[in-house]
Amino acid sequence: MSNLFVERNGWSVYFHPIFDQQFDQQTETVEALLSKLSEECISQEKYQVHSDVKLLGTLIELLEDRIPSDPLASRFSLRDDLKSFSRVKHLGLPSRYRLFFKVFPDTQRIVILWLGHPRRKGDKKRDCYEVFKKMVSKGQFPTAFDELVKKV
Repeated sequence: MSNLFVERNGWSVYFHPIFDQQFDQQTETVEALLSKLSEECISQEKYQVHSDVKLLGTLIELLEDRIPSDPLASRFSLRDDLKSFSRVKHLGLPSRYRLFFKVFPDTQRIVILWLGHPRRKGDKKRDCYEVFKKMVSKGQFPTAFDELVKKV
């Protein structure tokens, strides 16, 4: 499948088209910053601590190491209506970001679904859990693996 990102610890990590687009955008943002390094004399130190660079680095670490090392860990579990899905909070992500994914233990596949963006404090309408729940209820994240990773 073209959505395969990495294979680690016996797990294959795939991207849902929504996350694939988010990851591409984040990568492009960081590449644009890198090109500004030489054009605008941005220091290497400033580049390395830039929030977009740190976010991309954290995402790569999560996707390549932390999630595939134990995707069924209780720290990733969601409850109630979302119990068939998992999420990462903290572990290097900025405090209000959440990375949602689905694990298929029988086939040792993981599909990274969506990176929930920060919201303003107290804004329940855009709480990333509420937004994710709506996305699930609208069928944006089907339960079958093939449906999750097909290109739109």
